[in-house]
Amino acid sequence: MTKKHGQVPGLIMLLAFCVLLLPACTSSPNKPEANAQPESGGEGTTQTAGGEADRELYTIKIFIDSGNAQAASVIKRSDETPVGKIIKEKFNIVFEYVPFSGNYIDKLNLMLAGGDYPELLRIEGQTTVEKYIAAGALLPLDDYIRSAPNFSNLYKDALPFWRIAGNGKVYNWNYGLPIDASLNPENNDILIRRDILEEAGWPEILSTDDYVKLISDAMKKHPETNGKKTIGLAAAFGESYGILGISTAMTEKGGRYIKVGSRTALWDAIDNKFVDQFLNEYNIDGYRFFNQLYREGAFDKESFTDKVDQVVAKMQDGRALAVWYSAGLATSVNLAFENAGTPQYEYINMPIKSPKQIERGDERIYLSGLTRAFDQVGITKNAKHPERIFELVEWAS
Repeated sequence: MTKKHGQVPGLIMLLAFCVLLLPACTSSPNKPEANAQPESGGEGTTQTAGGEADRELYTIKIFIDSGNAQAASVIKRSDETPVGKIIKEKFNIVFEYVPFSGNYIDKLNLMLAGGDYPELLRIEGQTTVEKYIAAGALLPLDDYIRSAPNFSNLYKDALPFWRIAGNGKVYNWNYGLPIDASLNPENNDILIRRDILEEAGWPEILSTDDYVKLISDAMKKHPETNGKKTIGLAAAFGESYGILGISTAMTEKGGRYIKVGSRTALWDAIDNKFVDQFLNEYNIDGYRFFNQLYREGAFDKESFTDKVDQVVAKMQDGRALAVWYSAGLATSVNLAFENAGTPQYEYINMPIKSPKQIERGDERIYLSGLTRAFDQVGITKNAKHPERIFELVEWAS
């Protein structure tokens, strides 16, 4: 999180979607491909990656969460992108994106109760995964994994954890893994509107004090954006993880305290003890930062009740000069700005630290992990050709 990340919006978005997809459909790997039944309304056949007989087009619907809803309104099918075209050429598989907003866990529970769930499914929470396994809604993947050396090698350290929920079998995996700071760092610091940075001469800023001045000055220079009142820093504190999670994220920006899964405690890596997250010195620095912006009229008061949908809406019209923590939202929003010919409103992820962290010379801690309970994917029993999808999964691995 200490470096600005360049982005290729369409490619990044599709890669993210593909990773989401790649987790599920798979039946017996020995099932003859020639026996695969044509999809209704198929659009022709293609040669497979392994040189097998041609197969009918396989269109698979997947949910796109609210943070990517704007992107899904721009790109509705994977074969509208360069990566998606390659996937279609090699496997004759196309993903169709279905935007979704609302309480996703409630949606998952409702679909499970009615047995009406898609072929590939992102699942939030270990408890929800266990419900789907207990109901027989997810297909075991072990037969596929045994003949998938790339997948087995890529996820070798994570597989033992994934077997726990399945009583020795693997029914799902996490996407966005492996999390490796050198390859895939979790960059969630602060987003700043591109034209504001350009106007300030592309400053190399880091301190919260510098950001207060940057955002406050920009508020005075740009009271309106596209005919609407400009807001300063927006945040999705209204989400379930808002106040307990991302409002306390200043603790992540230094190298002393580590979040350990609990939203009330931190691990002090220097003194080797647990400490209270809300009384933590770096968390207090973070609240001081929000308070400074609030006093300057540069903190969005609606942040305390805003969810991701509301924050995305404020980004889409460029009203928000800055967004706290939720860097992943920029991909779809920036894509829309690019397509609309207004790249000046794109958001750039920037590093941020409190003055105390800078004074102490704290190094940035990057998240590394083997599992992501909130980002699990399963192949459901409704999958028509799971073996074809796992073939794609293995290739992508």
